[in-house]
Amino acid sequence: MIADKWIRNKSDEKAIDEGCTWDPKYADRVKDFLYKFCRQSIGEFSGQPLELMQWQIDDIVAPLHNWRRPDGTRRFRQAGIWIPKNNGKSTLMSGLSLYHLIADGEMGAQVVNLAATIEQANIIFKGALDCVLQSPMMSKRNHEGRMVKGGLLWARPNIKTIECDRTRSTYKVMSGDRGGGKCGFSISFLAVDELCEQPSRDLFSVMSENLKKRKNSLLISVSTAGFRRESIGYEQFCYASRVKSSEIIDTSFLPVVYQADPKEDWKSLETFKKCNPSYGVTIRENDVVSSLTEAINEPRKENSYKTLRLNLWTGSSIVWIGADKWAACGEDFEEEEFHGESVWVGIDPSYRGDLYSYVLLAKKDNKIYVMPRFFIPRKNAEIKSKRDHVQYFSWEKDPRCNLYLTEGDVIDPSFVRSKLEEDARNFKFQEIGFDPNTGFEESRQILVEKHGWLFTEVPQRAKYLGGAAN
Repeated sequence: MIADKWIRNKSDEKAIDEGCTWDPKYADRVKDFLYKFCRQSIGEFSGQPLELMQWQIDDIVAPLHNWRRPDGTRRFRQAGIWIPKNNGKSTLMSGLSLYHLIADGEMGAQVVNLAATIEQANIIFKGALDCVLQSPMMSKRNHEGRMVKGGLLWARPNIKTIECDRTRSTYKVMSGDRGGGKCGFSISFLAVDELCEQPSRDLFSVMSENLKKRKNSLLISVSTAGFRRESIGYEQFCYASRVKSSEIIDTSFLPVVYQADPKEDWKSLETFKKCNPSYGVTIRENDVVSSLTEAINEPRKENSYKTLRLNLWTGSSIVWIGADKWAACGEDFEEEEFHGESVWVGIDPSYRGDLYSYVLLAKKDNKIYVMPRFFIPRKNAEIKSKRDHVQYFSWEKDPRCNLYLTEGDVIDPSFVRSKLEEDARNFKFQEIGFDPNTGFEESRQILVEKHGWLFTEVPQRAKYLGGAAN
Protein backbone atom coordinates (compact mmCIF):
# COMPACT_ATOMS: atom_id res chain seq x y z
CA MET A 1 0.00 0.00 0.00
CA ILE A 2 1.47 3.37 -1.04
CA ALA A 3 0.86 6.24 1.40
CA ASP A 4 -1.25 9.13 0.17
CA LYS A 5 1.65 11.60 0.62
CA TRP A 6 3.46 9.96 -2.29
CA ILE A 7 0.49 10.16 -4.66
CA ARG A 8 0.59 13.78 -5.82
CA ASN A 9 -0.79 13.90 -9.35
CA LYS A 10 -2.49 11.83 -12.04
CA SER A 11 0.85 10.44 -13.20
CA ASP A 12 1.29 8.83 -9.76
CA GLU A 13 -2.20 7.36 -9.96
CA LYS A 14 -1.49 5.91 -13.39
CA ALA A 15 1.82 4.48 -12.14
CA ILE A 16 -0.05 2.50 -9.49
CA ASP A 17 -2.45 1.21 -12.15
CA GLU A 18 0.61 0.08 -14.13
CA GLY A 19 1.82 -1.98 -11.17
CA CYS A 20 4.43 0.38 -9.70
CA THR A 21 5.27 -0.06 -6.01
CA TRP A 22 7.03 1.85 -3.25
CA ASP A 23 10.02 0.43 -1.34
CA PRO A 24 11.66 2.76 1.24
CA LYS A 25 14.86 0.73 1.50
CA TYR A 26 16.27 2.33 -1.65
CA ALA A 27 16.10 5.92 -0.41
CA ASP A 28 17.40 4.80 3.00
CA ARG A 29 20.43 3.37 1.22
CA VAL A 30 21.04 6.68 -0.56
CA LYS A 31 20.71 8.68 2.66
CA ASP A 32 23.11 6.36 4.49
CA PHE A 33 25.67 6.59 1.69
CA LEU A 34 25.58 10.39 1.56
CA TYR A 35 25.91 10.71 5.33
CA LYS A 36 28.68 8.14 5.67
CA PHE A 37 30.86 8.92 2.66
CA CYS A 38 30.21 12.53 1.64
CA ARG A 39 31.64 15.55 3.42
CA GLN A 40 30.64 19.08 2.46
CA SER A 41 33.26 21.68 1.56
CA ILE A 42 31.58 25.10 1.49
CA GLY A 43 31.44 27.74 4.24
CA GLU A 44 30.17 26.78 7.68
CA PHE A 45 29.16 23.34 6.38
CA SER A 46 32.74 22.39 5.43
CA GLY A 47 33.71 19.00 6.81
CA GLN A 48 30.18 18.13 7.90
CA PRO A 49 28.42 14.98 6.64
CA LEU A 50 25.97 15.48 3.82
CA GLU A 51 22.76 15.15 5.79
CA LEU A 52 19.72 15.71 3.60
CA MET A 53 17.11 18.29 4.42
CA GLN A 54 13.59 16.92 4.75
CA TRP A 55 12.35 18.55 1.53
CA GLN A 56 15.22 16.94 -0.39
CA ILE A 57 14.18 13.54 0.91
CA ASP A 58 10.45 13.98 0.36
CA ASP A 59 10.57 15.67 -3.04
CA ILE A 60 13.66 14.23 -4.70
CA VAL A 61 15.52 11.29 -3.15
CA ALA A 62 12.56 9.24 -1.90
CA PRO A 63 10.38 9.51 -5.04
CA LEU A 64 13.32 8.96 -7.40
CA HIS A 65 14.60 5.83 -5.72
CA ASN A 66 11.62 4.26 -3.90
CA TRP A 67 9.12 4.16 -6.78
CA ARG A 68 9.71 0.89 -8.64
CA ARG A 69 8.29 -0.64 -11.77
CA PRO A 70 7.15 -4.28 -11.83
CA ASP A 71 10.56 -5.36 -13.21
CA GLY A 72 12.36 -3.76 -10.25
CA THR A 73 13.82 -0.79 -12.12
CA ARG A 74 13.24 2.79 -11.08
CA ARG A 75 9.93 4.24 -12.18
CA PHE A 76 11.41 7.64 -12.96
CA ARG A 77 13.90 7.96 -15.80
CA GLN A 78 14.02 11.75 -15.72
CA ALA A 79 13.55 14.51 -13.14
CA GLY A 80 13.18 18.24 -13.66
CA ILE A 81 14.15 20.15 -10.52
CA TRP A 82 13.41 23.88 -10.74
CA ILE A 83 14.24 25.84 -7.63
CA PRO A 84 15.74 29.23 -6.67
CA LYS A 85 19.47 29.61 -6.06
CA ASN A 86 21.24 28.68 -2.81
CA ASN A 87 18.86 25.86 -1.89
CA GLY A 88 21.63 23.24 -1.98
CA LYS A 89 20.84 21.66 -5.34
CA SER A 90 24.47 21.46 -6.54
CA THR A 91 25.66 19.83 -3.30
CA LEU A 92 22.89 17.25 -3.55
CA MET A 93 23.82 16.50 -7.18
CA SER A 94 27.47 16.03 -6.18
CA GLY A 95 26.46 13.40 -3.66
CA LEU A 96 24.02 11.65 -6.00
CA SER A 97 26.67 11.56 -8.74
CA LEU A 98 29.00 9.65 -6.42
CA TYR A 99 26.22 7.35 -5.27
CA HIS A 100 25.32 6.42 -8.83
CA LEU A 101 29.01 5.95 -9.62
CA ILE A 102 29.73 3.31 -6.98
CA ALA A 103 26.64 2.34 -4.96
CA ASP A 104 23.66 2.01 -7.30
CA GLY A 105 24.54 -1.51 -8.40
CA GLU A 106 25.30 -0.52 -12.00
CA MET A 107 28.42 -2.19 -13.42
CA GLY A 108 30.39 -0.04 -15.83
CA ALA A 109 28.44 3.01 -14.78
CA GLN A 110 28.97 6.20 -16.75
CA VAL A 111 28.17 9.29 -14.70
CA VAL A 112 28.20 12.67 -16.41
CA ASN A 113 27.80 16.24 -15.19
CA LEU A 114 26.68 18.49 -18.04
CA ALA A 115 26.26 22.27 -18.24
CA ALA A 116 26.46 25.08 -20.77
CA THR A 117 30.08 25.83 -19.87
CA ILE A 118 32.88 23.74 -18.45
CA GLU A 119 33.09 26.12 -15.46
CA GLN A 120 29.41 25.55 -14.63
CA ALA A 121 29.65 21.78 -15.10
CA ASN A 122 32.67 21.74 -12.80
CA ILE A 123 30.64 23.05 -9.85
CA ILE A 124 28.92 19.71 -9.21
CA PHE A 125 32.09 17.77 -10.06
CA LYS A 126 34.22 19.80 -7.65
CA GLY A 127 31.73 19.12 -4.87
CA ALA A 128 32.01 15.41 -5.59
CA LEU A 129 35.81 15.62 -5.82
CA ASP A 130 36.01 17.33 -2.42
CA CYS A 131 33.91 14.51 -0.95
CA VAL A 132 36.39 11.98 -2.32
CA LEU A 133 39.43 13.90 -1.08
CA GLN A 134 37.97 14.14 2.43
CA SER A 135 37.07 10.46 2.66
CA PRO A 136 39.77 7.89 3.52
CA MET A 137 37.24 5.19 2.63
CA MET A 138 36.95 6.41 -0.96
CA SER A 139 40.52 7.50 -1.73
CA LYS A 140 44.10 6.37 -1.09
CA ARG A 141 47.11 8.67 -0.78
CA ASN A 142 50.87 8.14 -0.88
CA HIS A 143 53.37 9.49 1.66
CA GLU A 144 53.35 12.84 -0.16
CA GLY A 145 49.62 13.13 0.26
CA ARG A 146 48.83 12.62 -3.41
CA MET A 147 45.94 10.45 -4.48
CA VAL A 148 47.01 7.16 -6.04
CA LYS A 149 45.31 4.03 -7.35
CA GLY A 150 44.34 1.45 -4.81
CA GLY A 151 41.46 3.21 -3.09
CA LEU A 152 37.81 2.77 -3.94
CA LEU A 153 38.02 5.77 -6.26
CA TRP A 154 40.84 7.34 -8.24
CA ALA A 155 40.30 11.01 -9.02
CA ARG A 156 42.17 12.86 -11.77
CA PRO A 157 41.21 16.52 -11.38
CA ASN A 158 43.35 17.66 -14.34
CA ILE A 159 41.02 15.86 -16.77
CA LYS A 160 37.96 16.14 -14.54
CA THR A 161 37.47 12.41 -14.16
CA ILE A 162 36.86 10.04 -11.25
CA GLU A 163 37.22 6.30 -11.79
CA CYS A 164 36.08 3.24 -9.84
CA ASP A 165 38.14 0.20 -10.79
CA ARG A 166 36.00 -2.18 -8.74
CA THR A 167 32.92 -1.57 -10.91
CA ARG A 168 34.80 -0.30 -14.01
CA SER A 169 32.82 2.94 -13.74
CA THR A 170 33.72 6.50 -14.71
CA TYR A 171 32.55 9.97 -13.78
CA LYS A 172 33.14 12.77 -16.30
CA VAL A 173 32.36 16.42 -16.93
CA MET A 174 30.97 17.71 -20.24
CA SER A 175 29.73 21.06 -21.49
CA GLY A 176 28.01 22.69 -24.40
CA ASP A 177 30.96 25.00 -25.11
CA ARG A 178 33.39 22.14 -25.72
CA GLY A 179 33.33 20.39 -29.07
CA GLY A 180 33.71 16.70 -29.74
CA GLY A 181 31.35 13.81 -30.28
CA LYS A 182 28.92 13.06 -27.49
CA CYS A 183 26.84 10.37 -29.18
CA GLY A 184 28.86 7.30 -28.27
CA PHE A 185 28.30 7.30 -24.53
CA SER A 186 26.13 4.83 -22.65
CA ILE A 187 25.24 7.07 -19.73
CA SER A 188 23.77 5.62 -16.55
CA PHE A 189 23.39 8.89 -14.59
CA LEU A 190 23.31 12.41 -16.03
CA ALA A 191 23.11 15.56 -13.93
CA VAL A 192 22.43 18.67 -16.02
CA ASP A 193 23.20 21.86 -14.13
CA GLU A 194 21.48 25.19 -14.91
CA LEU A 195 19.54 23.98 -17.91
CA CYS A 196 18.20 27.52 -18.33
CA GLU A 197 21.64 28.52 -19.69
CA GLN A 198 22.01 25.63 -22.13
CA PRO A 199 22.25 27.25 -25.59
CA SER A 200 21.45 24.13 -27.61
CA ARG A 201 18.47 21.84 -27.33
CA ASP A 202 20.35 19.48 -29.68
CA LEU A 203 22.98 18.63 -27.05
CA PHE A 204 20.31 17.98 -24.42
CA SER A 205 18.46 15.73 -26.87
CA VAL A 206 21.61 13.78 -27.79
CA MET A 207 22.55 13.19 -24.16
CA SER A 208 18.98 12.18 -23.34
CA GLU A 209 19.11 9.58 -26.09
CA ASN A 210 22.37 8.22 -24.68
CA LEU A 211 20.56 7.33 -21.45
CA LYS A 212 18.13 5.07 -23.32
CA LYS A 213 20.96 2.59 -23.88
CA ARG A 214 20.64 1.53 -20.23
CA LYS A 215 17.70 -0.18 -18.58
CA ASN A 216 17.84 1.75 -15.30
CA SER A 217 19.43 5.08 -16.26
CA LEU A 218 18.47 8.41 -14.72
CA LEU A 219 18.62 12.03 -15.92
CA ILE A 220 18.25 14.87 -13.43
CA SER A 221 18.20 18.45 -14.63
CA VAL A 222 18.57 21.04 -11.87
CA SER A 223 18.13 24.69 -12.60
CA THR A 224 16.81 28.07 -11.65
CA ALA A 225 14.54 29.94 -14.06
CA GLY A 226 16.16 32.09 -16.74
CA PHE A 227 15.47 34.91 -19.13
CA ARG A 228 15.11 33.16 -22.52
CA ARG A 229 11.67 31.72 -23.12
CA GLU A 230 12.75 30.32 -26.47
CA SER A 231 15.28 28.02 -24.76
CA ILE A 232 15.29 24.29 -24.01
CA GLY A 233 15.31 25.34 -20.35
CA TYR A 234 11.94 27.07 -20.57
CA GLU A 235 10.56 24.17 -22.57
CA GLN A 236 11.59 21.70 -19.86
CA PHE A 237 10.36 24.01 -17.10
CA CYS A 238 6.91 24.17 -18.72
CA TYR A 239 6.89 20.40 -19.13
CA ALA A 240 7.72 19.84 -15.47
CA SER A 241 5.03 22.31 -14.40
CA ARG A 242 2.41 20.64 -16.60
CA VAL A 243 3.25 17.15 -15.27
CA LYS A 244 3.05 18.46 -11.72
CA SER A 245 -0.39 19.98 -12.34
CA SER A 246 -1.60 16.79 -14.12
CA GLU A 247 -2.09 18.65 -17.39
CA ILE A 248 0.33 16.08 -18.81
CA ILE A 249 0.53 12.48 -17.61
CA ASP A 250 4.04 11.01 -17.70
CA THR A 251 4.82 8.24 -15.25
CA SER A 252 8.56 8.35 -16.00
CA PHE A 253 9.10 12.07 -15.25
CA LEU A 254 9.46 13.51 -11.73
CA PRO A 255 8.56 17.22 -11.54
CA VAL A 256 9.95 19.30 -8.67
CA VAL A 257 9.01 22.96 -9.06
CA TYR A 258 9.46 25.58 -6.35
CA GLN A 259 8.26 28.88 -7.76
CA ALA A 260 6.67 32.01 -6.32
CA ASP A 261 3.09 32.68 -7.31
CA PRO A 262 3.34 35.48 -9.91
CA LYS A 263 0.18 37.01 -8.41
CA GLU A 264 1.71 37.37 -4.96
CA ASP A 265 3.72 40.37 -3.80
CA TRP A 266 7.30 39.74 -4.95
CA LYS A 267 8.54 42.24 -2.36
CA SER A 268 7.26 40.14 0.55
CA LEU A 269 9.63 37.97 2.59
CA GLU A 270 6.76 35.48 3.00
CA THR A 271 6.62 35.07 -0.78
CA PHE A 272 10.33 34.23 -0.71
CA LYS A 273 9.94 31.68 2.06
CA LYS A 274 7.21 29.77 0.21
CA CYS A 275 9.45 28.93 -2.75
CA ASN A 276 12.78 28.50 -0.94
CA PRO A 277 12.55 25.28 1.09
CA SER A 278 16.12 25.62 2.43
CA TYR A 279 15.36 28.97 4.06
CA GLY A 280 16.95 29.05 7.49
CA VAL A 281 19.49 26.34 6.62
CA THR A 282 21.50 27.27 3.52
CA ILE A 283 19.77 30.64 3.13
CA ARG A 284 20.07 33.30 5.83
CA GLU A 285 17.39 35.93 6.37
CA ASN A 286 19.90 38.80 6.38
CA ASP A 287 21.13 37.87 2.91
CA VAL A 288 17.59 37.71 1.57
CA VAL A 289 16.60 41.05 3.08
CA SER A 290 19.71 42.63 1.61
CA SER A 291 19.02 41.31 -1.90
CA LEU A 292 15.34 42.23 -1.67
CA THR A 293 16.10 45.76 -0.51
CA GLU A 294 18.44 46.29 -3.46
CA ALA A 295 15.85 44.98 -5.91
CA ILE A 296 13.18 47.30 -4.52
CA ASN A 297 15.41 50.36 -4.56
CA GLU A 298 17.16 49.65 -7.87
CA PRO A 299 14.67 48.64 -10.60
CA ARG A 300 17.46 47.28 -12.82
CA LYS A 301 17.95 44.47 -10.25
CA GLU A 302 14.27 43.56 -10.02
CA ASN A 303 14.23 40.91 -12.76
CA SER A 304 17.41 39.30 -11.49
CA TYR A 305 15.88 38.95 -8.02
CA LYS A 306 12.64 37.53 -9.37
CA THR A 307 14.46 35.00 -11.53
CA LEU A 308 17.23 33.84 -9.20
CA ARG A 309 15.41 34.17 -5.88
CA LEU A 310 11.77 33.45 -6.79
CA ASN A 311 12.31 31.15 -9.79
CA LEU A 312 10.19 33.34 -12.08
CA TRP A 313 10.93 33.57 -15.80
CA THR A 314 11.49 37.15 -16.93
CA GLY A 315 12.21 38.62 -20.33
CA SER A 316 15.63 40.07 -19.47
CA SER A 317 18.15 40.18 -16.65
CA ILE A 318 18.04 43.97 -16.35
CA VAL A 319 15.03 46.28 -16.51
CA TRP A 320 14.88 50.03 -17.00
CA ILE A 321 11.43 50.60 -15.49
CA GLY A 322 10.20 48.48 -12.58
CA ALA A 323 7.15 46.29 -13.19
CA ASP A 324 5.11 48.10 -10.54
CA LYS A 325 5.81 51.50 -12.06
CA TRP A 326 5.05 50.21 -15.54
CA ALA A 327 1.74 48.68 -14.40
CA ALA A 328 0.80 51.98 -12.77
CA CYS A 329 0.96 53.64 -16.19
CA GLY A 330 -1.99 51.62 -17.47
CA GLU A 331 -5.30 53.25 -18.29
CA ASP A 332 -8.16 51.80 -20.32
CA PHE A 333 -9.19 53.77 -23.38
CA GLU A 334 -10.75 53.24 -26.80
CA GLU A 335 -8.72 53.97 -29.91
CA GLU A 336 -11.77 55.58 -31.48
CA GLU A 337 -11.34 58.46 -29.01
CA PHE A 338 -8.29 59.54 -31.00
CA HIS A 339 -9.65 59.13 -34.51
CA GLY A 340 -8.84 62.30 -36.44
CA GLU A 341 -6.13 63.27 -33.94
CA SER A 342 -2.39 63.63 -34.57
CA VAL A 343 -0.21 60.58 -33.86
CA TRP A 344 3.50 59.80 -34.07
CA VAL A 345 4.58 56.40 -35.35
CA GLY A 346 7.53 54.18 -34.44
CA ILE A 347 8.32 51.13 -36.59
CA ASP A 348 10.39 48.08 -35.57
CA PRO A 349 10.65 45.88 -38.69
CA SER A 350 11.72 42.25 -38.88
CA TYR A 351 11.77 39.64 -41.59
CA ARG A 352 11.41 36.11 -40.34
CA GLY A 353 11.85 35.08 -36.71
CA ASP A 354 10.99 38.08 -34.59
CA LEU A 355 7.81 40.10 -34.24
CA TYR A 356 7.35 42.96 -36.70
CA SER A 357 5.64 45.87 -34.97
CA TYR A 358 4.75 49.50 -35.11
CA VAL A 359 3.26 51.80 -32.50
CA LEU A 360 1.02 54.85 -32.70
CA LEU A 361 1.56 57.48 -30.00
CA ALA A 362 -1.08 60.09 -29.18
CA LYS A 363 -0.92 62.85 -26.60
CA LYS A 364 -3.84 64.13 -24.54
CA ASP A 365 -3.98 66.04 -21.24
CA ASN A 366 -0.20 65.69 -20.90
CA LYS A 367 -0.42 61.87 -21.13
CA ILE A 368 0.95 59.57 -23.82
CA TYR A 369 -1.39 56.91 -25.21
CA VAL A 370 0.16 53.89 -26.93
CA MET A 371 -1.56 51.90 -29.68
CA PRO A 372 0.65 49.00 -30.90
CA ARG A 373 0.26 46.57 -33.82
CA PHE A 374 2.15 43.26 -34.04
CA PHE A 375 2.84 40.92 -36.96
CA ILE A 376 4.31 37.42 -37.15
CA PRO A 377 4.32 34.75 -39.91
CA ARG A 378 1.69 32.09 -39.26
CA LYS A 379 4.18 29.22 -39.62
CA ASN A 380 6.50 30.81 -37.07
CA ALA A 381 3.57 31.28 -34.71
CA GLU A 382 2.75 27.57 -35.01
CA ILE A 383 6.33 26.59 -34.17
CA LYS A 384 6.66 28.99 -31.24
CA SER A 385 3.25 28.08 -29.84
CA LYS A 386 4.29 24.42 -29.62
CA ARG A 387 7.89 24.95 -28.62
CA ASP A 388 7.70 28.00 -26.33
CA HIS A 389 4.01 27.81 -25.31
CA VAL A 390 3.34 31.36 -26.52
CA GLN A 391 -0.37 32.00 -27.03
CA TYR A 392 -0.20 33.66 -30.45
CA PHE A 393 -3.43 32.14 -31.74
CA SER A 394 -5.38 33.24 -28.67
CA TRP A 395 -3.97 36.74 -29.00
CA GLU A 396 -4.91 36.86 -32.67
CA LYS A 397 -8.56 36.34 -31.74
CA ASP A 398 -8.48 39.07 -29.08
CA PRO A 399 -9.02 42.45 -30.81
CA ARG A 400 -7.31 44.22 -27.91
CA CYS A 401 -3.99 42.56 -28.80
CA ASN A 402 -3.80 43.87 -32.38
CA LEU A 403 -1.81 40.81 -33.44
CA TYR A 404 -1.88 39.78 -37.10
CA LEU A 405 -0.64 36.44 -38.44
CA THR A 406 0.66 36.75 -41.99
CA GLU A 407 0.70 33.80 -44.35
CA GLY A 408 3.90 31.82 -44.94
CA ASP A 409 7.10 31.83 -42.93
CA VAL A 410 8.27 35.43 -43.61
CA ILE A 411 6.67 38.81 -43.05
CA ASP A 412 4.96 40.26 -46.12
CA PRO A 413 5.91 43.99 -46.11
CA SER A 414 2.90 44.86 -48.29
CA PHE A 415 0.57 43.53 -45.57
CA VAL A 416 2.17 45.81 -42.99
CA ARG A 417 2.01 48.76 -45.39
CA SER A 418 -1.72 48.14 -45.88
CA LYS A 419 -2.25 48.30 -42.10
CA LEU A 420 -0.30 51.54 -41.90
CA GLU A 421 -2.46 52.99 -44.66
CA GLU A 422 -5.59 51.85 -42.82
CA ASP A 423 -4.43 53.62 -39.66
CA ALA A 424 -3.55 56.71 -41.68
CA ARG A 425 -7.19 56.98 -42.69
CA ASN A 426 -8.18 57.14 -38.99
CA PHE A 427 -5.32 59.20 -37.60
CA LYS A 428 -3.18 62.13 -38.73
CA PHE A 429 0.39 60.87 -39.15
CA GLN A 430 2.87 63.57 -38.08
CA GLU A 431 6.20 61.74 -38.21
CA ILE A 432 7.35 58.14 -38.59
CA GLY A 433 10.53 56.94 -36.89
CA PHE A 434 12.30 53.82 -38.14
CA ASP A 435 15.61 52.01 -37.76
CA PRO A 436 17.53 52.39 -41.05
CA ASN A 437 19.38 49.10 -40.51
CA THR A 438 16.36 46.78 -40.67
CA GLY A 439 15.53 46.51 -44.36
CA PHE A 440 12.65 48.99 -44.23
CA GLU A 441 14.02 51.28 -46.95
CA GLU A 442 11.98 49.81 -49.82
CA SER A 443 8.71 50.21 -47.90
CA ARG A 444 9.73 53.75 -46.89
CA GLN A 445 10.28 54.74 -50.53
CA ILE A 446 6.94 53.26 -51.59
CA LEU A 447 5.04 55.08 -48.82
CA VAL A 448 6.80 58.41 -49.41
CA GLU A 449 6.07 58.27 -53.11
CA LYS A 450 2.45 57.27 -52.51
CA HIS A 451 1.54 59.45 -49.50
CA GLY A 452 4.38 61.90 -48.91
CA TRP A 453 4.73 60.88 -45.26
CA LEU A 454 7.61 62.25 -43.19
CA PHE A 455 10.10 59.58 -42.12
CA THR A 456 12.94 60.04 -39.61
CA GLU A 457 15.84 57.65 -39.10
CA VAL A 458 16.17 56.50 -35.49
CA PRO A 459 19.10 54.03 -35.14
CA GLN A 460 18.68 51.73 -32.15
CA ARG A 461 21.68 53.03 -30.21
CA ALA A 462 22.02 54.99 -26.97
CA LYS A 463 23.33 58.04 -28.85
CA TYR A 464 19.95 58.43 -30.53
CA LEU A 465 17.62 57.07 -27.85
CA GLY A 466 19.12 58.65 -24.73
CA GLY A 467 17.28 61.96 -25.06
CA ALA A 468 13.86 60.38 -25.41
CA ALA A 469 14.58 57.98 -22.54
CA ASN A 470 15.52 60.82 -20.23
